[in-house]
Amino acid sequence: MSCVQLNTTPVVCRRSVRNTSAIKRAACRHCSIRCESKTIDESCVVVNDRQTSQTSRRSLLGLSAAAIGTTAAPKPSFAALFGGKNNLQAAFEAAMKVQDDPVALEAAWTECIRIAPNNAALYGNRGTVRLGLKRFQEAFEDLEKARDLERAAYGYASGFTMVALGNARGALGDWESALEDFDAAQEDEYPGVKALAMSSTALAKFELKQDTEAVSVAKSVLEEAPDYQDIQAALAGLLWAAGDKKGAQTNSDAIGGNDVLQNFVTIEQDTFGWPPRTIAAVNAYLSESSTGSAIGYDGVSTTYTF
Repeated sequence: MSCVQLNTTPVVCRRSVRNTSAIKRAACRHCSIRCESKTIDESCVVVNDRQTSQTSRRSLLGLSAAAIGTTAAPKPSFAALFGGKNNLQAAFEAAMKVQDDPVALEAAWTECIRIAPNNAALYGNRGTVRLGLKRFQEAFEDLEKARDLERAAYGYASGFTMVALGNARGALGDWESALEDFDAAQEDEYPGVKALAMSSTALAKFELKQDTEAVSVAKSVLEEAPDYQDIQAALAGLLWAAGDKKGAQTNSDAIGGNDVLQNFVTIEQDTFGWPPRTIAAVNAYLSESSTGSAIGYDGVSTTYTF
C-alpha cells in the first residue's frame, strides 16, 4: 500500500497578553498548517499533527481545518482520501498555499472534495472556512456531512467537528441544538477539545439568556485552562451583564487590560468568533454602560440592555 505522509504542524494564532500586535485578524479564525516533509507511498494521505499548548477557542476551531476527520479524533489517526492520488495531492498542496485567502481556500477545498467526495476531513475544512466567510447555511451542510461521514467511518464524530457544527447551528438561530452538539463534543478526549466545547457552551447559554449558567460554565473553563484568554475576555462581558463590575474588571486585567479587550472584541465581531450578545456585553463593559451593541449573523446591528 502506498501513502502520502504529510507531517504537519498547525500554526496556531495565540494571542499575547502583552503584545497586541500579535493579534492578526486574517490568521485568527483559520489557522494555516505547514507541510514539513512528505514521502509518497500509494493511495491515502496520512496527516500527523502536533498541537501547541495554550490554544484559544478560535485557534482550536482553525486547527480543526487541518485535522477534522484525521487526527482531530484520537483514533484512527488517518483518513483514506479516495480519488486520483496525484490530483488530490496537488489539490491539497494548492489549498496549503492559500491559507490567508479564505475565498481561494474555499475553492481549493471544493476541488479536493470533487476528487475525494467521501472524505470527512475535506468537508470539515470547507465548512470551517465557510463559517468565516459568513456562509452559514453552506457551512452547516458541510459540517453535518463531515459529522455523518466520521460517524460512518469511526463510530463517532470528532469534537472539533461537533463544535464547528454547533457554531453553524447557532449562526442559523438554533442555539438549543447547538448546545447538544457542544455536549457531544466533550466526549472527545483529544487535547483542548473539552475546553473548546465548554467555552462554546458558555457563550451559547449566554445567547439564550441563561446568564447565571453561562458565567458558571465560563469559570469552570478557566479552572481547567487558566490561560484560555478568549473565554476570559468574554467573561468580562458576562460578568458586567450580571452586575459584577469588579469581576469584569478583574478578567479584563487578566488579559492585559481594556485596550487588549477592545482588540479581542473587534476581531470577534469581524469573525463572529463570539455570538452577538457576548460581543454586546463586552462593548457595554468597555463603555461602562448598561447597553451594548453588536452586529448579528444577519448583518443587522442590535442594541442589548443588561
